[in-house]
Amino acid sequence: MKKTLLLTLTVSALACLLAQSALATITLTASPLSQNATAGGTFNVAVSLQVTGSPPPDIIGADYLLETVAANDGFFKITNVSTGTDFPTPAGVLPGGGDPITTTGSSHTGFAQNNIDLGGAPNNPLSVPYGPATLSTLTLAIDPSTPAGTYTFGSTEFATSGSPRGSHVNSSTPNPTTGTNGHYFVDNAATFQITVAPIPEPATWSLMGLGGLASLGLNFLRARRRA
Repeated sequence: MKKTLLLTLTVSALACLLAQSALATITLTASPLSQNATAGGTFNVAVSLQVTGSPPPDIIGADYLLETVAANDGFFKITNVSTGTDFPTPAGVLPGGGDPITTTGSSHTGFAQNNIDLGGAPNNPLSVPYGPATLSTLTLAIDPSTPAGTYTFGSTEFATSGSPRGSHVNSSTPNPTTGTNGHYFVDNAATFQITVAPIPEPATWSLMGLGGLASLGLNFLRARRRA
């Protein structure tokens, strides 16, 4: 009896592994991976999509959301979405001053999320394998009150956010492993960091201005002496 049970479990586990390995690998990548900005300013990040293997046999849409730890609630908002060639929607300046990355409505405990899908739907199904190609480019605004430091962002995952907030591509066929209708979830999430510097104090601006004037004055005197 024990041998029979062991054999049954082994075959079952092998079947699951084979089913998983038969699926495509879906990867989101952010660029640049790290950059610097100033509180009160903005920065851009591009997110690319790559799908290797099959299924899915095609791509009829792609969606992802960004999240960061709950302590960063309200410090960042997405103000513009510019999509890649293959994904014409959504695009443009977001209404209402932008979409905040906030804990309000977040599907992942302990994290702040934006609440719009940042992908799009192509005019025609895209063939697989696909990419890497730009899915969308985002402009994020930094609140002036944001403390100096390094902040990490990542696209949401099915394991922590569930469907449909887990980042995924849409296909014309159901997912044979999860049974989720047309959703194939991202295997490798996009992550990136932004290092925020504080807004210079007025006194700092004054010192910078005086330093610039002093430099101009020295250059002027040197030029006269050479003459």
